Amino acid sequence: MRIAFVVGEFPALSETFVLDQMTGLIDRGHEVLILARPPADARACTHAAVNDYGLIERTVYWDAPRGRRGPVLTRTLRLLRSHPSRTIGDLTRCFGRFRPGENLLRMWSRVTAVRTAPMPDVVLAHFGPNAVMAQQVRDVDALRAPLVAVFHGYDLSKVLRERGTGFYSGLFARGDLMLPVSNYFGERLISIGCPPTKVRVHRMGVDASGFTFRERTATPGTPTQFVSVCRLVEKKGIETGLRAFALLRRHVRGVRWHIVGDGPLREPLEDLRRALGLTESVVLHGAVPRERVRRLLDESHLFLAPSVTAANGDQEGIPVAIMEAMACGLPVVSTHHSGVGELVADGVSGLLVPERDVAALSEAMRQLATAPERWGTMGREGRAIVEREYDTRILGDRLQEILLDLVRQQ
Repeated sequence: MRIAFVVGEFPALSETFVLDQMTGLIDRGHEVLILARPPADARACTHAAVNDYGLIERTVYWDAPRGRRGPVLTRTLRLLRSHPSRTIGDLTRCFGRFRPGENLLRMWSRVTAVRTAPMPDVVLAHFGPNAVMAQQVRDVDALRAPLVAVFHGYDLSKVLRERGTGFYSGLFARGDLMLPVSNYFGERLISIGCPPTKVRVHRMGVDASGFTFRERTATPGTPTQFVSVCRLVEKKGIETGLRAFALLRRHVRGVRWHIVGDGPLREPLEDLRRALGLTESVVLHGAVPRERVRRLLDESHLFLAPSVTAANGDQEGIPVAIMEAMACGLPVVSTHHSGVGELVADGVSGLLVPERDVAALSEAMRQLATAPERWGTMGREGRAIVEREYDTRILGDRLQEILLDLVRQQ
């Protein structure tokens, strides 16, 4: 198959799960085309897979950046010379489909980019708004391939609050298949009007073989160490985590917490850490190389993911960072948030508490920090769950079959 991935910025530092799908399908013998926006951060090109698989050469930047109309004009002139009637028809349909508040130049940029690229057999759009864009191009009749939309989290929480449930009505009516990453979001799709026959849960995952499992044990004289890996944004719940950790230290000596990641809340979280007297026991590492992340996972005893629903409605899907931690054998302390409970079995591979409940979170951390005899069993259970349900090799085979089935039906 030739599979067109529709994404936002590409490459994106935080979306390794999209890279895993792309490279997995290439490894299975398929051709991949990427429709995207250029990355705002040049560091995003540091993913080894981007270079190893030549993904930039497979990418068409289909959005016209503000003030840069040259590529759109070039493509338009080329299309007018090669297919004048079809191009005029595309432009006419663009005007007919144009709605107030939309950017006609960007829509036309996408149409011309698709018309000058190889036609895919199937389109796989990550995140709901990108799927809506792809459906608009299909509505103009420039993209004739079945459309699959992958929903991750913010697109069924924050986006719905900002744009209303009607935002996806055209996608639900004319798109072919919706792939939410959790049962929680599958139910949400159906509740806002997506036909149940078009909804199929397909999870994101990790390559379990790439993570070394180690059963966690306590070492006399060594502090119990928590670790978190996340962007520093509200839905990750780090503020709640800091307050819970400060409470934990009143009852448990010698605990430490390593927080890996950066984001817009870095400065206020630094201020809160100081105000709570945690500068010696909580380390905010910022963004670090992947090798350092793996080293911190290996050195730690417990993984902390105090996810919350943000004030703007933004929610997690099922965090890949938790999957990676479980693959390494780390018991997890997290919250009853979105699809987290589909990954972390409460009392089996970790402990779950209500969102934003500082006392409950601190108590769950205390229970595991003071019970190292539970770590080994929980770690083994977590690794087994990842291997069984969240391994990219299994998920890649399932995705291939989903896409092949759609293509066969055409």
